[in-house]
Amino acid sequence: MRNWDGSITSRPAARVSPANVSEIIAVITNIKKYPSPVRAVGAFSSSTRCAAADGGTVVDMGKMNRILEYGEGYIRVQAGARLYEVARELQKRGLEFAASPGPSVMSMGSAACGATLAPAMPGQSGQLSSYAVAMKLVTPAGELLEVDNSKPELLRLLRCSYGLLGLVYEITLLVRPQRALKLRFDQLPLNTVLQLLTALDYNAVSLGLQVFPFRKRVAVEHRGEHTAGRGSRRLVWRLQRWVLQQLQPHLGELLARIPVNAVRYRLIDGLNQALNTGFGKALSGAGVTTGDRIVRWPGNKRVRQTVWVFPAVSFAGVLNEYVDFCRTHFESCGYRCNLPTACELIAADNESLLSVSSDGPVFTLEPRSTADEGWNDFLVDFNDFCSRLGGRPLFNQTRGLSRDQARRAYAGRLANFSNLRKKVDPHDRLLNAFFDQILA
Repeated sequence: MRNWDGSITSRPAARVSPANVSEIIAVITNIKKYPSPVRAVGAFSSSTRCAAADGGTVVDMGKMNRILEYGEGYIRVQAGARLYEVARELQKRGLEFAASPGPSVMSMGSAACGATLAPAMPGQSGQLSSYAVAMKLVTPAGELLEVDNSKPELLRLLRCSYGLLGLVYEITLLVRPQRALKLRFDQLPLNTVLQLLTALDYNAVSLGLQVFPFRKRVAVEHRGEHTAGRGSRRLVWRLQRWVLQQLQPHLGELLARIPVNAVRYRLIDGLNQALNTGFGKALSGAGVTTGDRIVRWPGNKRVRQTVWVFPAVSFAGVLNEYVDFCRTHFESCGYRCNLPTACELIAADNESLLSVSSDGPVFTLEPRSTADEGWNDFLVDFNDFCSRLGGRPLFNQTRGLSRDQARRAYAGRLANFSNLRKKVDPHDRLLNAFFDQILA
């Protein structure tokens, strides 16, 4: 099995696609036929080996993909349903998720139990999983368990548990009436953005950044409530998503073949900045729903990305050092990313034990590049850089993470989770090699 971008390969001894909960119980309880570790997957959209089951059993939840109920302010779905498909069905009813991540093919099970960051409007939580108010799962002992708001500590533990506490097969999430966002885009010098970041009230704004380290320029996307003015630009938005996620990496890969560094990177930087500027002008002032932003992203084997987060209050300094880091790495190693670095403001969220924004709002730092030679070495240095500056990784999206870096970021919370996991799964039925190394 390969993950969505082809960067992770897993070689399970068994693979099963259950159609109902009885078949999940049969997998969990039959150790001889379905060896450990048992790992549930939806779209296998993670960038790490968190869902790998080498020598074990992969439980593909794809057949359990139905929407079961539209309730008053909530939706009940099976874990194998895809996020973008559920978002589309909600749109038809004038509804949307209470928090909305970006383009993805992830399953609802992953959204409820993994680190699914959601660039939020003021007043929202930073993770979609925080709006999962009930889950049904099969425990490592093969027993059925239902957890809801009447068991808040257990629910908090399940969110961001990465399938280590049981196989979730049904989730209830909060939804709300659909609303539109008004977008504004600015292209600004790095120093101007650094000044902007130090003066922001992070609990009162919503914004994203596209950083061009070698031009010291930043494209800033401001988001606010759309109450009047220009109408929806859904088609322009979807065209932008396709261009930035598919066409831009393809062109970047082609330009990377130019043998002269000065010419190659001048063209790459010019193309990246022009695309962001053009679509920014086209979308500024338009009404875009959060559902429009959750489009199917089938994965692009040309693209690699990784994610760390940093406290928003200190992010201006981190961003400034990151630009210097990119330049220094290029001078010493001859490698640089040929796509912009994305940053998103994520709201404070303490609704799960392993939340990445438990202490307050954070910014993501997401280098992106085509799968070219030098990326893996860049990751080693980048991870050291982020860990040294107090960054926090995501177990499903931070590539090349070490045990020490994970422990430094989560400290006692990781040890607490590890101890609780052992009580729930004393025979390590669901523990794979990736988490064994992280949690040991």
